[in-house]
Amino acid sequence: MDLKLSGTYPFFLLFTTILSVQVLVCLCSLEYEKSPECNKPFQCGVIQNISYPFRQRGSPQYCGRPGFELSCEDGNPMITFMSKRYQVYTFNIMLRMLTVGPTDDRNQILCPQQLVNISSNLGPFYVSYNTKNVTLYYDCPTMANQSIGLSNHQFNCSMNGTDHVQVGYFVVTSAFANLSAATKEALGSCRSSVIGLAFASMVQILEDNPSSETLAVALTNGFGLQWSENFTVPAGSSASSSSNLKLIIGTHYAKLF
Repeated sequence: MDLKLSGTYPFFLLFTTILSVQVLVCLCSLEYEKSPECNKPFQCGVIQNISYPFRQRGSPQYCGRPGFELSCEDGNPMITFMSKRYQVYTFNIMLRMLTVGPTDDRNQILCPQQLVNISSNLGPFYVSYNTKNVTLYYDCPTMANQSIGLSNHQFNCSMNGTDHVQVGYFVVTSAFANLSAATKEALGSCRSSVIGLAFASMVQILEDNPSSETLAVALTNGFGLQWSENFTVPAGSSASSSSNLKLIIGTHYAKLF
């Protein structure tokens, strides 16, 4: 006699799949709870009580979420986006926020060897509310005569230590719509462009006093990031047992309530 499952079979397959996923999650959670590396928060320099979803480089991967690996270099916590390291300046696990800044010097920040749009390569993070975009245009024709208003927005990049100098311009991205048609056309003739990130307060200073120096300061001061709350903190972790909102800022530690 043939056994016909008909409509029962898809339900059975779905039930089996859900059960398998739940078992996998439970096993990962148990593995987390049994691991001393996971249960113990770590610190790097003045940044303390770093815990899930972050994990320290060298610890088991199940101790944290993908993209949340931190390394500790000379007492400075570092996070990597697109093979580029950024120093973590502040850290708040309850608000799911951190601030980071580049480790490069001024010339490397304004004139990197490889142009990368960091804003689109942040992994599990997204730009925080207190951060704005600045568009940097590279290898542009000299256009001060035809683009009035951009003379203070120019910066120069020397190519690989040679005498050849590329002209670049920067524009606060939100102000691009207010530029004249001629200026937009001139910027469109630049060979490439990237989006830089800076705190809104620094961008305001940049708008009030545009220059290559204030641009370098704005980009050097870093930017804010956040991550989604759509994950479960494993039982037994320091993040799940904390009832206080703690903010760590550089050398300052504040207990908000």
